[in-house]
Amino acid sequence: SATSDGGDGALPSDGALPSDTDMASLNRRIEELRRSTRMPIIVLDAMLPRQVLRFYSEDPDVALLEGQNITVLGGIKGLRHGTTAMVKSVGPSEWEVRGQHHVAIVGDMEREDRMTYSRVAPVVDDVQDADVEFAKLLEPLVEEWIQLVESGHERFEGQVKFVMRDMGPRPPPEEAGELAMWVAALVNPLPALGVALEIRPRALTAPTVSERLMVVLNGIRGSIGHLKGEKRLF
Repeated sequence: SATSDGGDGALPSDGALPSDTDMASLNRRIEELRRSTRMPIIVLDAMLPRQVLRFYSEDPDVALLEGQNITVLGGIKGLRHGTTAMVKSVGPSEWEVRGQHHVAIVGDMEREDRMTYSRVAPVVDDVQDADVEFAKLLEPLVEEWIQLVESGHERFEGQVKFVMRDMGPRPPPEEAGELAMWVAALVNPLPALGVALEIRPRALTAPTVSERLMVVLNGIRGSIGHLKGEKRLF
């Protein structure tokens, strides 16, 4: 009979084999670690792929990051999803951080040479047919939102066009997960517009494309209501 003395081939003490769910979770974890990369972790505001943050700093630690890939985490306790980014010097003490890829933290945080490091793995979107149809709802809302903001709600003239130039072309509904991120980056841009609730952390942590789309749909609809004066957000 099976024993639980720790020898080779021993089963758990209750005689139960790992469930399919346990094995799937283990396989996911192994795959995450296989695809993971060790990177510096920087805590800033939440940042999404395609977003660009420009800032002034004479901190020598920033200069150490030039040309490196880093992972940006929003300053929310326990947040384990972020965006890889490239740090680039664009002038004397002037820096640009350009968001690249959606990632999950899959390792422990480690301090080394005044920096925090961890292993990160790319988040791979599993887009379903229903997600593509759902994503199509965003397209007319984006056009309405842009018109409303450009009619007098920008912080400076041409802000929306400036932000969209940074982000590049809008992904099609067939890339529903990428489209959701693009829209979240539009309504919560860098620099901030102040016409929508913060949805970037929830867009990053949504466990499915469908849930990410719902976060973004509610976010842009709420912003449109705010801009029209129908339901103020703040």
